[in-house]
Amino acid sequence: SYNSIMDNLIEMKRLANQAANDTISSAERTLIAKQINGLSIDINSVADSTKFNGISLLPAANNESLTFHIGEAISETMIFEKRQVGILGLFGPDDVGLGLFNMTDINVEVDAGNLTTMDQPRGQIDFEINVDNEVIADGWDFRIFMNKINTAISTLNGYTNELGINQRSLSSKEENLTQAITANSAARSRIMDTDFAKEQSNSIRLQILQQTATAALSQANMGPQAVLGFLGQ
Repeated sequence: SYNSIMDNLIEMKRLANQAANDTISSAERTLIAKQINGLSIDINSVADSTKFNGISLLPAANNESLTFHIGEAISETMIFEKRQVGILGLFGPDDVGLGLFNMTDINVEVDAGNLTTMDQPRGQIDFEINVDNEVIADGWDFRIFMNKINTAISTLNGYTNELGINQRSLSSKEENLTQAITANSAARSRIMDTDFAKEQSNSIRLQILQQTATAALSQANMGPQAVLGFLGQ
């Protein structure tokens, strides 16, 4: 999910980079703004669908956590934060300005694009439209918006790094538990199970002793029989 969201952010930055050029028209910027809005909806869709066993892994509101039991004792647990990686989580807070537009020569500025939660609880990117149904934002606004995207990418990179650290920690705990299980099984085997090689050696030793005793007894019986045979003659 992080990879898919990152792909959308990179595409969003590419589009904003195009719109930042002063050589394109307002109509072209309007089309780009609509594509950016669609990408923001796609990001939220990925976040909404990221579930395991019915548990949402990317919450829509505040950060939540998952607790993993990793050992024998009750206290042996690891708590991992589930990060909010929708539009609000990456660009927020709500109603933050995404760019600036110079209204007059005295440099009165208003937001050219905002984060809203009207249709999406995770937020979505909306650009203000003028009477001609074209975006108000100019190239300068989109250049500022690119900085917002860079911040979102940096935030997601941090979450990805955190996820990698957590995965590595869990893998280490798994290896330790596997070794403990192996050691416990070996100890139980030494206590409860028969040493086949040792018992086989004992069995062969007893068979040899039995055969030796039988041969000795046979030899002992042959002496009296010989004497009796001699006397009989």
